[in-house]
Amino acid sequence: MRGWLAQYKYRGNEKYGALLVSMLSYAYRLLLQEIALSKVTVTERGSFDGVTYVPVSSVRLAERGFNQAEQLAAGLASQHRISLMPLLERREHTEKQSFKTRQQRILSMQEAFITNTSVIEDLTTRWLRGQQRGLDRRMNVVMRILIVDDIYTTGSTINACATVLRNSFLQLGVSVEIYSLTWARS
Repeated sequence: MRGWLAQYKYRGNEKYGALLVSMLSYAYRLLLQEIALSKVTVTERGSFDGVTYVPVSSVRLAERGFNQAEQLAAGLASQHRISLMPLLERREHTEKQSFKTRQQRILSMQEAFITNTSVIEDLTTRWLRGQQRGLDRRMNVVMRILIVDDIYTTGSTINACATVLRNSFLQLGVSVEIYSLTWARS
């Protein structure tokens, strides 16, 4: 698996993309089952109001030519008919996480992300309209967002992303549940 990810992420070998999305899709279905078992209402349109991804810096994007987390999220969103939204932006370039200790990872991620305000506001407006209209009687009373990344090591990246998202939605008066899905754990 490590070799597949390296081929895809660092060498741009796109033939691995479909395989990684397929594996991520299987994990997504397991996540939905887990949510259903927790007796949380799942709407007819799916259990997530949107899927987003961990953004990379412009430096990293120039190095790789693509954002692997964005591509994984796009594939997942397409397969499961979930809206893909760029809810997050990378505030600053950080050195590769793979060379850092756990504490260094946590510290470097604390201020690394900001929200894409216009996309957050648009999603919130549409979500609130749906709540007010009662188009789906079983609609979630809490917005649900899924963050996709390629690899989970300490959780510092996902936690930093979830924190800025949660704070942004709370400022708009919306309660949000944030879930994450990664292709692998190291």
